Amino acid sequence: MRREGDRRLRRRKITGAGIPYRIPADDELGARLTEVLTVIYLLCNEGYLSTAGPGQSHDLVEDAEWLASLLHQLMPAEPEVMGLLALIRLHRARAAGRFDPDGGLVLLRHQDRSL
Repeated sequence: MRREGDRRLRRRKITGAGIPYRIPADDELGARLTEVLTVIYLLCNEGYLSTAGPGQSHDLVEDAEWLASLLHQLMPAEPEVMGLLALIRLHRARAAGRFDPDGGLVLLRHQDRSL
């Protein structure tokens, strides 16, 4: 429920600032792709290995996956988009075995590979 409230707050801020929301035209998408993919990757990376301390910020990783998924819906044949979405999903799938209960990293040789 908190996540939905956060999204509503962000939408109100955008609306209040008068920032128009629109999906770029097809001819604009390609020119912006590198920057958009970079931001989504950095969002995922910050959520996965937070600079604020040990452990994950699951909301950031989920948001990165959601954004990459939306971008994949807009550009289904774009290999860079598919690759980023696959990378995010791989990291999310491995997270249970990759971190200890305190949020610290677990070395590969000590990970429970069944997770």
